[in-house]
Amino acid sequence: LIINCYRHSTTLIILKRVYRWREKMEAILVEQGIPTDFFYLAVIESELEPYADSGKAHGFWQFTDGSAKAQRLEISKYVDQRRDPILST
Repeated sequence: LIINCYRHSTTLIILKRVYRWREKMEAILVEQGIPTDFFYLAVIESELEPYADSGKAHGFWQFTDGSAKAQRLEISKYVDQRRDPILST
C-alpha cells in the first residue's frame, strides 16, 4: 500500500495505457470466451508495459518460456511474441 500510495505519476501513465489497450484486448478476450476482467490481470502483472520483465517472465501477460510455447508464441533470438500485446492476448 505504501509503495503504490506514492506512485502518482506511474498511476497516471498506467491509466493512459489502460485507455489505449483495453478496447483492443477485451475484444480478443470476448472472442476467446474469456471474461473481460482478465484484462486487469495484465494491468497488475505488467502495468501494460510490453517490455515488462520480471526475471523469467516477459510482456503484458508475463509469460515464461514454457507457458509462451504452450500458447504457440514464437520465442527465438530475433522474435519474442510475448512482447506483442495482440498476439500474446
